[in-house]
Amino acid sequence: MEIDIHRKIAKAEKRARQIKSFYTHLLAYVSINTALVIYYFADDYLAAQFWQTTFSITLGFGSLGVVSHAIAVYGQTIFFPKGWEQRKIKQLIEKNSNNKSNI
Repeated sequence: MEIDIHRKIAKAEKRARQIKSFYTHLLAYVSINTALVIYYFADDYLAAQFWQTTFSITLGFGSLGVVSHAIAVYGQTIFFPKGWEQRKIKQLIEKNSNNKSNI
């Protein structure tokens, strides 16, 4: 019994560390990209090259990193919560039956 409690506590602590790690990553991503946008637009020459370098490399790969970290921490439920497919099917059936009754 006591072993189960310790396992649950350890699992909850691990989960909290994962969530904290994700939000730290997200904060770093937003901070770095905000600083880069300010830096590039402060100089007219660099502003012309902004979309070529920063967007494709920093924002593109950085976004990919944040999204993959979110999926690793929260699982696929971040995009499709449990039961989403069944609720969507039910919604489409109801919508379809309402459209047929209006004809």
